[in-house]
Amino acid sequence: MAIIEISKISVPGSNPGVPAQKIFIIMILSIKKYPDPVLRKKCQEVEKVTEEIKKLTLDMLETMIANQGIGLAAPQVGQLKRIIVVHLLEKRSPEEIVAQKPQALINLPSHSEGGRRKFAFFDLPSASEGGRRKFAFFDLPSASERGRRGLALFNPKIIKKSRETITDEEGCLSFPKLFLKIKRAKEVEIEGLNERGEKIKIKTEGLPARVFQHEIDHLDGILFIDHVRVGRRIWELLKFYLRSKK
Repeated sequence: MAIIEISKISVPGSNPGVPAQKIFIIMILSIKKYPDPVLRKKCQEVEKVTEEIKKLTLDMLETMIANQGIGLAAPQVGQLKRIIVVHLLEKRSPEEIVAQKPQALINLPSHSEGGRRKFAFFDLPSASEGGRRKFAFFDLPSASERGRRGLALFNPKIIKKSRETITDEEGCLSFPKLFLKIKRAKEVEIEGLNERGEKIKIKTEGLPARVFQHEIDHLDGILFIDHVRVGRRIWELLKFYLRSKK
């Protein structure tokens, strides 16, 4: 993740002398692949939801979407912090998903700017270019226009699970092209902090419940392969290893 503050720059369509703006560079982060040891480490709690932490979650959300994922945990991008982001797929309203206040939702790319955020992508300057930077500016569509809604949760924990379980197929961005049938609780209740540092509770079922369980496992170094029998695990990991070497 990179953040730059531009003091004087001519932005296309703007007038010279306009007060400087702080432009947040949303980065597509590198996803750690198994068997990277960071995936087996236990994450530390987020003591305070700082601006730096919020920017990390925006990077995670963009990384998740760029990789066609529906969930991502901080250790998957090399950060040992108890943070997860999920792509909310349900048709229900935010108020029906989040038990308390819906401001826990982060509409991609920004809900505080009318659903739009200005992105700047740049080429790092080289010595031969005299230290010049090239910028490209554009407005990213709002969440409603993209049909996407993202949620970031800090220090999440499962406080209640249903006895009823469902076995269904799961994948993981840290295990490309590996899919396994995993048994999970059908319904869960999760507690954590939203982006304002407020404690919230989320009740959900079906696929979103599965995603939350999968991502919260990551925070304790637990991977979805740990939920299958040893023999099957060894066989699937062997195939995964051989496939990754091609």
